[in-house]
Amino acid sequence: MNISPEQKERLDSLTEGSSDDDWDAWETLYNSDFVTPLQSPFELHYLANWWNWGDGKTEEVMKAILSHPLCDRGTALLIYWLGVTPDIAADETQIPSWQMPSFELAALTEARLRENKFASQIIAYNPAESAEFADSLNYAKREVPFEWTQPSPGVPFDVQR
Repeated sequence: MNISPEQKERLDSLTEGSSDDDWDAWETLYNSDFVTPLQSPFELHYLANWWNWGDGKTEEVMKAILSHPLCDRGTALLIYWLGVTPDIAADETQIPSWQMPSFELAALTEARLRENKFASQIIAYNPAESAEFADSLNYAKREVPFEWTQPSPGVPFDVQR
């Protein structure tokens, strides 16, 4: 295990917050500010993996993870293949307003992957293991560099709950 049971419990409470009945309380509490105090690349990876990607805060939280000084390259690849995917049009003028947050997340993720200036490359992530991988490549509207389709270096991360 790459995180302690205490870290896992704290992170699980964050990823389960969007299912609470009190949406107003969740909306106030769960914003990108709660990403800042995370203390390891493994915590960031766990949060990105278990986040409820349909909750309305996804783009904000994923941008905060990508911008965190401890973000690992494996986590950036996970965000790219789980949430961004290359099926978003590459030209901003082709993006409807409702899809703009996804376009902005795609642009940030791609910029970070191109820069390849991550705090670490210790978390292995294999895009081919993502259920979205094959469909994303088949319907890509953006250029996907070959190296983004390859497993990242590092050790496999136990993301089991």
